[in-house]
Amino acid sequence: MARLLRLPRKEFPALCELLSSLAAEGHVVSTHMGRYTAAERTDLVLGRVELRKEHFAFVAPVSSEGESIYVEREGLETALQGDLVEVRTSQETPGAPPAGRRDPHLPSAPRGRGRRGRGESSRSGVVVRVVERARETYIGSFCRAGSQALIIPDGHSLPVDARVPAGRDAGASSGEKVLFRLLRHPRWGDRPEAEVLEVLGHPGSPAVDLRVVVEEFRIPVDYPEEALALAGGLAAAPLAAEVARREDLRELHVITIDPADARDFDDAVSLERLPDGKLRLGVHIADVAYYVKPDDAIDREARRRGTSVYLPSRAIHMLPERLSSQICSLRPQEDHLTISAMITCTADGHPLATRMAQTVIRSRRRFTYEEVSSILEGHAPDGQEIPPDAADHRETLTTMRALADAMRGRRLDRGALELEIPRPRLVLDDKGYMERISRDLRDASHGLIEEFMLAANEAVARILHQQQLPHIARIHMPPRPQDLEELLPLLLDRGLKARLPLDRHDLQRFLFQVRGTPGEFALNLLLLRTLQKARYSPNQEGHYALATDDYVHFTSPIRRYPDLVVHQVLTGFLEGEASESRRRWWAERVGDYALHSSKCEVRAESAERELVRLKIIEFLQDRIGDQFSAIVISVHEFGVFVQVEENLAEGLVHVRTLQDDYYRYEPRSRFLYGDRSGKTLRIGDRLQVRLVRADPTHREIDFEFVSLRRPPRRGQTAGGAR
Repeated sequence: MARLLRLPRKEFPALCELLSSLAAEGHVVSTHMGRYTAAERTDLVLGRVELRKEHFAFVAPVSSEGESIYVEREGLETALQGDLVEVRTSQETPGAPPAGRRDPHLPSAPRGRGRRGRGESSRSGVVVRVVERARETYIGSFCRAGSQALIIPDGHSLPVDARVPAGRDAGASSGEKVLFRLLRHPRWGDRPEAEVLEVLGHPGSPAVDLRVVVEEFRIPVDYPEEALALAGGLAAAPLAAEVARREDLRELHVITIDPADARDFDDAVSLERLPDGKLRLGVHIADVAYYVKPDDAIDREARRRGTSVYLPSRAIHMLPERLSSQICSLRPQEDHLTISAMITCTADGHPLATRMAQTVIRSRRRFTYEEVSSILEGHAPDGQEIPPDAADHRETLTTMRALADAMRGRRLDRGALELEIPRPRLVLDDKGYMERISRDLRDASHGLIEEFMLAANEAVARILHQQQLPHIARIHMPPRPQDLEELLPLLLDRGLKARLPLDRHDLQRFLFQVRGTPGEFALNLLLLRTLQKARYSPNQEGHYALATDDYVHFTSPIRRYPDLVVHQVLTGFLEGEASESRRRWWAERVGDYALHSSKCEVRAESAERELVRLKIIEFLQDRIGDQFSAIVISVHEFGVFVQVEENLAEGLVHVRTLQDDYYRYEPRSRFLYGDRSGKTLRIGDRLQVRLVRADPTHREIDFEFVSLRRPPRRGQTAGGAR
């Protein structure tokens, strides 16, 4: 290839790097003797393995094209969960009985691909080569059975237990959590041999649970000495010379609004009423780029981490704590360096102009969401009081709410989607043990800050786009037509008058229609799974859910690397250093940074979700046999997943526990239908369930129904097999 292209010898390494990159993205396939061919010219596909318990797997292509490939267990060779593999494909998909359990919330194949039940993919295949192992180490529970020592892997990371040869147990005792590696990778389904690398301790301990999830998702915890030394040498307070050269906004009425348990404060807001009746919204973000220069030791480590990870008992910061919790945290009554987006808008929320500036601010007050809500509503939540200084801030906060409401109205008018997905909030004692589970409630104070951050992100994106500055965009592509086609019958079943092609306003009407109903969350979740996942990109390609053409993440440079890159690019622009060579420097890098940041975001979300799930399962172990009111959140051939209204715990009611009738699955409208009784199980149904199993090792919760709902409405039919 180099000869055909007549490349100079010095450019040969760049060609090799380009081919490796194309192969990693699935566009070309490496054959043998250094030869490459276009992927579409072969029956080989590069993808990631997604195991479905012990029976089969899907392989999700690493390229964005094509649906997932169905692979029988015999065709997996030695491939395991998450491994990068080459699959030889065929068009036949063997018929098969329904799959085992799979929590529909956990990350699996990319949205729109591989989300159907077993046997419904149009392509099948066999693994011909494991290109890259997803992981070298695993977490599991050690146990002794007579003379044998075994490890039961956590979750579904391995399909079978692993045997531990004599002398390879590191002194582990039965029941302890261990970190282990495989001594060999056997063919799929055979029992592997493993070596214990480290004994972590007994499960249920907050420290052990934290370590389990950190190791499972390989979350970086310790910082390189070079990064810590660089952070340690930074001045604790802004230097006088730097303050003097910046725009001084310390007289502005600037405040921060955050959760009561917030661990960093990187955004503040202000609002001025101008003489001509217009408003000037100030969104002031900690100027992390002043302290973290492109490609210095701190920046390299922040890039590697991609994001902060917020676990129930600990925050694992992207930046060293000296920066994230001290120097760059906008604590009240302290001078802080910021980059400010000063957005002039009309009273009804229409943006007129945006000016970016390097500024210095002094926050007047650190508010919690609960405090702001109590001031705006005139009454405080149970057990709390309206802040004594409420009168000093009431006018500003009231004007802010009016502006935020107007901005939200304009956003909805253009077709933006608002999905309400409640999140569990774990209340821990001083030692990190669970006391109770509550809902993470949203109110007007949350919406106020959210609208202002959205406005700033859009405004900054427009400036970067207009100035043609390379940057990392936040994009959200429209749903795939086939996914909307699958969604339509469920919308019609809920009484929505719609037809293909569905647009944003159809989906918006559906969300409005189900608001306030018992099944609101389940139906919002259904729509969420129809949408593609937002991600980072070097190109502005629009944000479907926000109904905007230009969007970036600008407001959280303490905890998200793409935001830090946006700040670094803006800093160069504001300081007159956006030369052509500097633009090229950024243009060569932002693509890789965007891809890596998207992967880090998924990893962090998965770790956060998994530890919350683990703590909820442990918490419920003492409540086996208790009854709960629950909502059906998804329906499958093998059963239904439900969410408990009291604590948001999610688990499976398997179809085999439905002894009152023979239930058939209707795949088009996704419900189960009793042959004799006419009873149905649909997404959004409210039912009484009994907890029968809470298994922290396999991260599974099982329920059974106490009662079922009435027969279907006249005219409904069902078909298919259980």
